[in-house]
Amino acid sequence: MLLFLLGCIMSGEPDKTQSYSVDWVEVGYRRITSDIADSSIRISIMRDGEEAGHGSGNYFEYRGKDFVVTAAHVVDNEMDMAILDGNDKVKIKIVFIDFENDVAILKTEKKLVNSKPMRWVLNKSGNLAGSEIYYSGFPSHYGKLLISGMVSSIENEGAIIQAFALPGSSGSVVFDKHGRAVGVVSAVGLHASQFSPFPSIQEDIVFISRVSHLDTRMILEVLKCAE
Repeated sequence: MLLFLLGCIMSGEPDKTQSYSVDWVEVGYRRITSDIADSSIRISIMRDGEEAGHGSGNYFEYRGKDFVVTAAHVVDNEMDMAILDGNDKVKIKIVFIDFENDVAILKTEKKLVNSKPMRWVLNKSGNLAGSEIYYSGFPSHYGKLLISGMVSSIENEGAIIQAFALPGSSGSVVFDKHGRAVGVVSAVGLHASQFSPFPSIQEDIVFISRVSHLDTRMILEVLKCAE
């Protein structure tokens, strides 16, 4: 409606210097979603040199220090782990793990070349119900996907989002429309049926852990201790 009204009240030759302004919101959206996808990384769980499973995460940078945020349960194992950076397998080190909130911070043995780090910025809002969210990850065998959704409800220290996730999505950082970190994909819903003894996955009901406690001061302290 606003654009329609502007078109009605303008007269004479259009101001060509303003011709790009109507697309600015779309340009900003595409830049943020592109950054989210570019920072998304696959964490491979290795056994005898072969991938036995995988999770997801995102690559970040703050004040010249780079790090990865993922879910604690992705890296809570005794097997070898590596990030696939193109054809390169980059080893990782756990520098912080929070089992209660299912969040972990990792350091890579070297900077990633094929992944672009995002700046770490938090969304600290207490009530996000109804907010748009985005994340990128590696669900099951589908490769990297960029996924959008909405926060359905806030649950204690986490939230439920309407989106899409499968095993392998765990650890993906969830962002708001401004590119601020909201949480980490932690689990998907399960549905018990009277017709089967086994529950089925509800891939559109996704549980996320909040990351509002991972402020920049804490991040810098953790990374400094890891040096």
